[in-house]
Amino acid sequence: MEQPIRVLIAEDSPIFADLLQSLLVQDPRFTVISTASDGKQAVELTQRMRPDAVVMDVHMPVLSGIEAISTIMATRPTPVLVVTSDPEANQGSLHFDALRLGAVDVMAKPTSLAAVPDGWAIHFRDQLSLVASIRVWRRSMPRASRSTGSGQRTPTRVAARERAPRLDGTFNPARISERASRLPTGPQLRWPERRRSRTTSGISARIGLTASRVMGIVASTGGPKALAQLLEQLPRSFPAGILLVQHLSQGFTGSLVTWLNQVTPLSVVVAEAGSRIESGVVLVAPAGRHLLVNSDGIADLSDQPRVDGHCPSGTLMLRSVASYFGSRAVGVILSGMGEDGVAGLKAIKDEGGVTIAQNRASSVIYGMPRVAMDSGAAQQALAPDQIATVVCCLMGVEPACPTP
Repeated sequence: MEQPIRVLIAEDSPIFADLLQSLLVQDPRFTVISTASDGKQAVELTQRMRPDAVVMDVHMPVLSGIEAISTIMATRPTPVLVVTSDPEANQGSLHFDALRLGAVDVMAKPTSLAAVPDGWAIHFRDQLSLVASIRVWRRSMPRASRSTGSGQRTPTRVAARERAPRLDGTFNPARISERASRLPTGPQLRWPERRRSRTTSGISARIGLTASRVMGIVASTGGPKALAQLLEQLPRSFPAGILLVQHLSQGFTGSLVTWLNQVTPLSVVVAEAGSRIESGVVLVAPAGRHLLVNSDGIADLSDQPRVDGHCPSGTLMLRSVASYFGSRAVGVILSGMGEDGVAGLKAIKDEGGVTIAQNRASSVIYGMPRVAMDSGAAQQALAPDQIATVVCCLMGVEPACPTP
């Protein structure tokens, strides 16, 4: 018989800690080995009891959840599921700091503790089971930290828009080519000359498009960290629009946008129906709506049913990108389970565009990228920073300086 997953609950609210424990004891997959009421206790119990997974809030006394996660990953790497009550609060970006420091996933607490929806309980247990199955790696402690308004401390970060570009921000072909030559061997990724995009200069001028090229990105579990590593190296002058589908629990889209704006020189916004696809702008699909490119090359939102269980769907987004931008499109699939986006990635490849998947070594979950590679939809598998180097080479710009 398979051994149950040993879980440590780190939660300063006794009521919610008891609720989580009651939900887990109902499922034979889990056993709760202990509870911690502050971040310091969570670190000590993790080191001593060696749980298979930790459920933790980021807002904790004595030692914040952020500091606790950082310490756990540096001393006793353990899969962490962040469960929080305020995904869209002013400090919602803390949740994504937690992911970057090593937490595997984040989800919102139920709105009512008196009557927890069955769907939330099922999702929580399934997500915790998935998190516990993921191998996490030791990470060094951040060299510096800063205080937030509530006393939380997070790694020091220089505002992305204040960072100086590498050299003078202009394209240095020799430098980029030399950097790209050190990447893993694979197909030559370049804009094909034999096929042309449907986005002609005449159409672009007529509808006021700034971008004639687009990169579509699809990500799921493990995606936020990979997104930060990729987007932080794209310069403000990046000459393409970016469309992003990131699978998240309900309520986290705004926090993701806030966080990404802190780590990338690009402008990151939640997409709206009619949003222009502009160079240097990342349009993020809103929760519960599909993000598409319409026949005029403008962003559109759709309420059509889920595709393979997903809304927004990466497959629908990439297919629409392929249909309009053709060979002037780049498709990227990052960490996540399942195969969302793969069919759309193949559509971009079939139109003559460039397709890339995150590699196994850097993926939290090598699911979507693996299907993309195995099916031939992706031409190359690279780490997120390598993807940034290749894409900058294709676009003719120097990468930006990464976040310190």
